[in-house]
Amino acid sequence: MEKSFSFNFSSLAGLILLLILGYFLFSVAKVLYIVLLYASPLLILSILFIKKEVLIDYFKRLIRGIRQQPLLGTLNTVVSILFLPFTLVGLLLKAIVSRKVEKIQKEQGQPSFYNTQEAEYTEYEDISDEILKDKKTVEDWNLKEWEEKFK
Repeated sequence: MEKSFSFNFSSLAGLILLLILGYFLFSVAKVLYIVLLYASPLLILSILFIKKEVLIDYFKRLIRGIRQQPLLGTLNTVVSILFLPFTLVGLLLKAIVSRKVEKIQKEQGQPSFYNTQEAEYTEYEDISDEILKDKKTVEDWNLKEWEEKFK
C-alpha cells in the first residue's frame, strides 16, 4: 500500500498570506519607528510645552521602579528606551488629555490634579471618640461569670 502525501492548497495559501501580511505589518512598524525616532526631539519639546509634569512624573516612575524592584525596574527602563518613539507618543497623548481635563475642571470650578495648592479641604467632624466609648474593653468583661458558666 502506498502512502501519498497531499497538501491542502487552501491551508498553504493561508499560511503564505499570513507570512506576507506579517512581513507587511513589520515593514510598516519599522518605517513608523524610524519616522517617530527622528521626530523624538520634537515630541519631547511638545510634551514639555504642553505639560511638563507628565514627563517628570514618567521619569520619577521609572526611577521609583528601579529602586523598589531593581530587576523589573531596569527591564522596564530598557524596554522604554528601546520603544522610545512609541513611549513619547503615549506621553504626548497623556499630556494633551491631561491639559484638556484641567481646562474642563477649571471651567467647572474643580481643583486640578497637579495644582493641589488650589484644592479646598472638606469640613468633617471627628466622631472616633464617640465610637470608642461604645466599645467594651477587657476591663469591662465579666470574666468570673464566664468562668463559672464553663466549669
